[in-house]
Amino acid sequence: MVVHDASPAARALLVLEMIQNAPGISADRLAERLGISDRAVRRHVGILREAGIPVESTRGRYGGYRIGRGLRLPPLMFTPSEALGLVMAALVRLSSLAALASFAAAPVLAAILADATIVKLALVIAVLVFARHHTNIRRLLAGTEPRIGHKA
Repeated sequence: MVVHDASPAARALLVLEMIQNAPGISADRLAERLGISDRAVRRHVGILREAGIPVESTRGRYGGYRIGRGLRLPPLMFTPSEALGLVMAALVRLSSLAALASFAAAPVLAAILADATIVKLALVIAVLVFARHHTNIRRLLAGTEPRIGHKA
């Protein structure tokens, strides 16, 4: 994975992800996997530390980086429409139905939670999504739409 075109913040987040997935990973290994220099790795670790992320480092042959105790990542936040789509997908295991239900509900949720401009935008997007997915709708109505986790 070479990330030369990514922003410094994006590269720092990739470094964080790699440290979380492989505690004790060395700067050399991070540099190799990201296609950047050891110096750039140290710079990105510094960015993470400045952001309050407790990145610990150990020197030596078996040294490397790990995330220190006390790191609490914020919980995932979903919009009401996204939450509906996830619940629908879990219940009926039809991704098309879940997506269509969340787009159909978006204007209603926008009417409850937002202003008229957002409602109009959500309505236009919902109509476009339904128009674009007419084949999925036909398969859903015919009962031939593949379920999540099953091969078509």
